Amino acid sequence: MLLPLLAALLLPPSDTVRVVLVATTDIHGYVTHWDYLQNAPWPGGLARAAAVVDSLRARYPGQVVVVDAGDALQGSPLAAYYGRVAPRDPHPVIDAMNLLGYDAATPGNHEFDFGLGLFNRAVGAMTFPFVSANLRVLPADTLLFARYVVVHRNGVRVAISGVTTPGTMVLNHDRLKHHLRVDRIDAAAVGLVREMRKDADLTIILAHSGLDGPSSYDTTGIGPENAAASFATGSDRPDIVVVGHSHGELVDSVLGGVHFVQPQPRAQSLAVVYVSLVPRGGRLVPVRIRGERISLQGIIPATRLVRRLDEPHRATLNWVVTVVGESPQRITLASARVEDTPLMRLVHAVQRRATRADLSASPAFDLRAGIGPGEITVGQILQLYPFEYTLKAVKISGEQLRAALEQSARYFFVDSVGSVAPNRYVPGSSFDLIGGASYTLDLSRPAGSRVARLEVKGKPVAPSDSFTLALGDYRQQGGGNYPMFATAPVVYDKGENIRDLIIAELERRRIVRPEDFAGNDWELAPADYARRARALFVRDPAPSPESTGDLPPEPLPTSIIPVKPTRQELAAKDSVERAAQRRDSVANAPVAVLRRPTSRGPAGSLGKLTADAYRTALRADFAVAGGRDLDPVLPAGPITNAALAAAVPTETRLLTVRLTGAAVMALVENVLADATPCCQIAGLTVEFDPRAKPFDRVKRLRTTRGAELDRKKSYTVALSTNLLEGDAMPLAAGDCRAGKGCRTPGRLEALGVIHSDVNAIDALRDYLHRLPQPVVPPEDLRLIPRR
Repeated sequence: MLLPLLAALLLPPSDTVRVVLVATTDIHGYVTHWDYLQNAPWPGGLARAAAVVDSLRARYPGQVVVVDAGDALQGSPLAAYYGRVAPRDPHPVIDAMNLLGYDAATPGNHEFDFGLGLFNRAVGAMTFPFVSANLRVLPADTLLFARYVVVHRNGVRVAISGVTTPGTMVLNHDRLKHHLRVDRIDAAAVGLVREMRKDADLTIILAHSGLDGPSSYDTTGIGPENAAASFATGSDRPDIVVVGHSHGELVDSVLGGVHFVQPQPRAQSLAVVYVSLVPRGGRLVPVRIRGERISLQGIIPATRLVRRLDEPHRATLNWVVTVVGESPQRITLASARVEDTPLMRLVHAVQRRATRADLSASPAFDLRAGIGPGEITVGQILQLYPFEYTLKAVKISGEQLRAALEQSARYFFVDSVGSVAPNRYVPGSSFDLIGGASYTLDLSRPAGSRVARLEVKGKPVAPSDSFTLALGDYRQQGGGNYPMFATAPVVYDKGENIRDLIIAELERRRIVRPEDFAGNDWELAPADYARRARALFVRDPAPSPESTGDLPPEPLPTSIIPVKPTRQELAAKDSVERAAQRRDSVANAPVAVLRRPTSRGPAGSLGKLTADAYRTALRADFAVAGGRDLDPVLPAGPITNAALAAAVPTETRLLTVRLTGAAVMALVENVLADATPCCQIAGLTVEFDPRAKPFDRVKRLRTTRGAELDRKKSYTVALSTNLLEGDAMPLAAGDCRAGKGCRTPGRLEALGVIHSDVNAIDALRDYLHRLPQPVVPPEDLRLIPRR
């Protein structure tokens, strides 16, 4: 069995010393435990995080290191108030971080949203250092902060460095130009870890950059936005990378022997990494690294932070309820991504009025946003326009306008049978709506050719036509993959904050009525596609028995914006009856929709989906799923949480094993050792001879990219703990264990084992939900018999 052979790797030597790393990222001003927009407790915040950090310090005295990977100063009403309305020293966010006792941090791109003046004052109040290997001061072209610092804990020298996404040069171009430059991450990393290792036993990188994936801008001359994974390549690799910027979550993913962690944004969780080191060659060497996620929901806030933040908390509460206007009825953005709405037309009117532009561009940032009925407050405008963008206007051609609308229309993903879903690679904040133009987006057409109609002032737009367009500075710089705006001449720029302009307009009008901004200048087509898109966001009233016509297709409930609970429901949330109702609601909520039922067994589609889910969840090179994971059959149609829980063992957890290519070959031989394969795989295509002797059946192993498996290279394999129990996947079978007449793979030597907090059902649920809907179970050949 695999478990006994790995046990020795899991038990640290007796002379082990420990360091406990605690990490946050993308705090975005959430230092208190309060949601100022909903006027309700926030399930996170540094006040709650401090309670956990205090507990860890008490349990592991002298061993805890606390770090942050950027974006602390912007993103919440409290941050907005102390960033623009009432700046003070120390900034409440920095004050909270000082009191919590951070050891080091690196700047994020949003640190500069309120200008270099506020940033410099915040840095001056910090009792912990900023570190950065790629932020440079101009014109001297020297590093703004130390390339790294060394912290001593429990006799261990811990080196901490940081990098900031080069996208900062797009996201905050006007605030940084002629003052700061952000180098490419790969260039800044050259020699960095090698230098850190001269001074330290443990190396940590704080990367305010997503793990990998596409950038939200043209990277020419700037560098990729999400490049944290590059630290797993090359000869000099850090021990741990704390990932930020992308607002994802990584519990403990291992790439190239490097551990990547990413806590949830807005201080909703902490990444805690336990590192065991042993003396070797005159220094301490990490022998075991294990990460875990600690949710802050339900944690009682630390009294010392609550008291320190009481004044900023009360000031923010008073600010967000400031009345700036009135509306006789509720006006929302709920349907703003499928039809023209009065609230978006209000935003366009504000931008066009200030700039006198022909057109206006803006996304609907938060579909939960709305104003009225009754008083309109600052808090409602913060939700309507949450970013610190400034207003600009550019001169564009008709061709550029069409290109921008084509990019925007990529927000909708349409599969081969006409199902409509949001494109997971295009966030809602990149779906621009254009005011002042009349247009139709035809979703039945391929992406890139969906603008079926485009008119301005009743006249079809020609490529050579010229217009002025009002928009935010982020979009003007090409952010969100709009390079056509980055090259357009700027014709208006007074540095005005767009949210301030919206508030000023409401104060000027005093009363806002939906009919004041009525109109229907854009639409989705054809009608059936438009209904499917609308069903993603809007729960229309059920038709009466007398109504006729086609019914809209059933939406995916997971995509519908949740209804805010009433005060009575919140007050009764601890009752047994309410708890039971919530459990039933969660259990019956669809996770995904299957186009056809899955098939069971190692060659079946459920096994492939499961293996793909394991590989995705742990970001492993390969994955193996077997045993009870492959037994059930999931029916076609909606798959609920309850159905998934009944089909997949809920107690099964996942882990990652690091193996050489030769050991992966031995592992696959085990999969094929019986008359029928015991398991399914992901990331590999296997050609084998089913008539050959056990453990001599593999003829060829290739990765899904077509590369041959390298027997000497190191790979990561994700699998579930149930494969380590019983005889689900023995290392040898029958007489082979005694070497009687058949070839054995020998001892399977693992280079490392990483336990995760991810269980099988969560991995499969998340994977199914992320796939384009409805999900088509895979039928590709991965275990291919050859003779």
